[in-house]
Amino acid sequence: MAFITTTDEHIASGGTISGDLTIAGDLTVNGGGDFAYSEVLTGDMIIDQNANATALTVDAENTDATGVDMIFGAMDSGYGLRVRTGSTDAALTTGTLLDVYSKDSDNSTRNLMRIVNDDGNATLLAVGVQ
Repeated sequence: MAFITTTDEHIASGGTISGDLTIAGDLTVNGGGDFAYSEVLTGDMIIDQNANATALTVDAENTDATGVDMIFGAMDSGYGLRVRTGSTDAALTTGTLLDVYSKDSDNSTRNLMRIVNDDGNATLLAVGVQ
């Protein structure tokens, strides 16, 4: 059974897709809207934000679980997480590249940043600042 038999009124009228959908090739979505992904995305996922607005917001309501967890299990070189600004045509001038902010009034002990190098063979810990 064909999902779409023609490309005129069937696509333009909107609707709901039920069941699994596999797209072989690139998918481009234009326009706004809310998106919820509950499955694993594989391959590259690039957010190309060209407007003067936030490109990615994670609103986590969890109370005792990790908000964003990135695992780089097979990585042996490169950057696990790279935050950068500047190129041949743009550079940070009066903004802030990394802002870690807490406004929690609780007086319990907590860490705003923690760096752990937790392997017996990894005896050197380097934090490079230039």
